[in-house]
Amino acid sequence: MRRHHLADRRESDPTAICTDVCGVQAQVMSAAHLALWTRARSMRRENIDAALFDKRSIVKTKSLRMTLHLIPAAEFPSYVMAVRSCILNIFLNVAKRCGVQRREIDTMNEMFLEALRDGPLTQRELRERVRPQVSARLRKWMDLIWSPLNVAHAEGLIVYGPARGQEITLVRTDRWLGRQRTISEDAARLNLLRWYLRVYAPATPRDFAKWSGASAKDASAAWHALKDELVDVAGERPHLAILRKDRQEFEKAARDSVVRLLPNFDSYLLGHSEKDHVVAKSHYKKIYRAAGWISPVVLVDGRAVATWAAAKKGEGVAINVEPFEKLTASVREMVAAESASMAEFLGAPVMVRFGKK
Repeated sequence: MRRHHLADRRESDPTAICTDVCGVQAQVMSAAHLALWTRARSMRRENIDAALFDKRSIVKTKSLRMTLHLIPAAEFPSYVMAVRSCILNIFLNVAKRCGVQRREIDTMNEMFLEALRDGPLTQRELRERVRPQVSARLRKWMDLIWSPLNVAHAEGLIVYGPARGQEITLVRTDRWLGRQRTISEDAARLNLLRWYLRVYAPATPRDFAKWSGASAKDASAAWHALKDELVDVAGERPHLAILRKDRQEFEKAARDSVVRLLPNFDSYLLGHSEKDHVVAKSHYKKIYRAAGWISPVVLVDGRAVATWAAAKKGEGVAINVEPFEKLTASVREMVAAESASMAEFLGAPVMVRFGKK
């Protein structure tokens, strides 16, 4: 909880928070904003925009599990290289079935970069510029995968730029972040594993693979390479470990009594393959839903006790809380206090309604 900035919320720098929690998922940008707000009471949306578009100290990109994340720009090379080969293999296998060679995809990526030479473009604009220039079989492959830009994302060639109205734009990484340092895949995975364990341990190699999007083989190899820095801990699952340097703090840690409102896709909810430490199995599907949707939750002392949903109501926002069990009066009061703080962040009044349980 402390290392997720959910207990101690004094940090107000979005870059520091993104660094410490190993990226903030940004499938829904409003949820990413709330994930940063719930970790820093003084956070404002202009702070996040400044870090993204002025300082460029955080960057929006497809990263872990090939999902959108806000990650620290300084660590961009490690995030890319740690999962690069696994992600590329998925798209290149589809290309092979279409008769598309890797050199053709490389040429297409060069076309994307050339199109972006003069500045940001939307995905639609990029597709319209490049598609007519490629072969029929490459166009077939482009139609089969979710986005022909995914290979360029996996290679770290492009990232997301500022929005243009309701549309997102893409930019060249070398123009947006500057020239990137070179790092091997093995070294990048070790970096990512250390960062992951710092905030998510105790964990297993399977947890790391599930969280990062690396293959089970690569995750196990990284785990083995780091074995001298790890120490096993007792638990119901085999191979649970923490960083050796964290052992003393881990053993002395006391549970912090806190209530937090976590948004959709919050990183705290996504760090492990099994989620029993977060929610009882009987309520699992209320949070981890179909099509990869992760519900917002009320977190009490590290465990989810309710889901919540926000809806526009007049000029304000209505928050409907659906408890898994009866909530105590003190928890309800703390949820109300969290909601009042959210109102300051949103710049709109927030009303809370508790469902019956």
